[in-house]
Amino acid sequence: MRRFVFDRRGNVAIVLGIGIIPVVGFVGATLDYSRAADLRSFLQTKADAAALNAAVNGDEQDHAALLAGLEAEIASKYADVDGLTVGGEWITSANFRVDARATIDTAIIHILPGIDRGIEVAVRAVAQVSPEQTTYDPPEKVDLEPDAGDYNELFAYCYAYDSMGPPKTRRSQMTLIADNDGGDYNFEWPKCEEGEALSFRMRNVRHARAHPHVWNNPNQWPYRAEYDFYTDTALIGGVEQFSLRREITELPGAWEPYHDNPQTEDFEVLETVLCDSEEECVGESKGGIIPEGKGRIPQQANEPCSPGKFMYFGWEDRPPDQPGPNSGWTDPAWTDRSYDDIRIVMKCPETGTLGDRQVRLVE
Repeated sequence: MRRFVFDRRGNVAIVLGIGIIPVVGFVGATLDYSRAADLRSFLQTKADAAALNAAVNGDEQDHAALLAGLEAEIASKYADVDGLTVGGEWITSANFRVDARATIDTAIIHILPGIDRGIEVAVRAVAQVSPEQTTYDPPEKVDLEPDAGDYNELFAYCYAYDSMGPPKTRRSQMTLIADNDGGDYNFEWPKCEEGEALSFRMRNVRHARAHPHVWNNPNQWPYRAEYDFYTDTALIGGVEQFSLRREITELPGAWEPYHDNPQTEDFEVLETVLCDSEEECVGESKGGIIPEGKGRIPQQANEPCSPGKFMYFGWEDRPPDQPGPNSGWTDPAWTDRSYDDIRIVMKCPETGTLGDRQVRLVE
């Protein structure tokens, strides 16, 4: 009687062969898709940076050279990619788009049936240039000396320093934000565009703090002088440059002889201090770094207002070195040179420096 013996060793090999396919597929997919994800992340990072770079520099930059450099950088890091293309263009007057595409060869997964040899990766970045430049938000703090003998108002406005014409024609969005009578003002903060800088105006009505009826009426007793002081600010390398101008609105007859010289510029009425924190932007007697005392020469900040810092502005409402009697506070040339009649603390922009174009990724 014949006996048939089945050799099951081959079955084990077949089972192992079939069973190992999912394992190879899983490991291969993990490896290959990890490499593809790494490539995508790199392409996106570089495309974002290129789009922002192009948008910031505008038409002044050679965008073809920028994109060629990006393509060379990608090819150097990923020598095994195929079909690498990098392109960029202005799709609107304010939006620059960068596209990058490449195919990365698979190392393992393509041995499985129906799996392509490569994985295509494509990214896009669109950077948008805002028509506004980086500027201050509304003040963190505004203090006007309530015990001053003069009535003072503070205005914010935009000054077109890149334009031509008389200074007064280059001022816009004049906005009253505070006075030393404790007025509560609702206002829309000026929005300065490229080529403009946020500026301040101090309106000084002499000897009128205790006489509200003459704040806006020069024809009633006690007759008073009225001056306007403008910063007319320009931004040079992120640093504010002030052309401090005075315009005389009203003069009592007795004061006119002291204004024969129509001096209108470079008045020493403003002190600026850059603080590392808001807490620093208080007087030295309160633990801050703001100078105090009378008869002083004001400080002038000469560094850009950079993120995280604060800028202090301190005004003197009586310019020093003016002609005329100065024996008492009612005289036209009297001043205490304290630079604390108006005190403003401004928070520096969150990103960039004053005057920078505002650019953001929108895709």
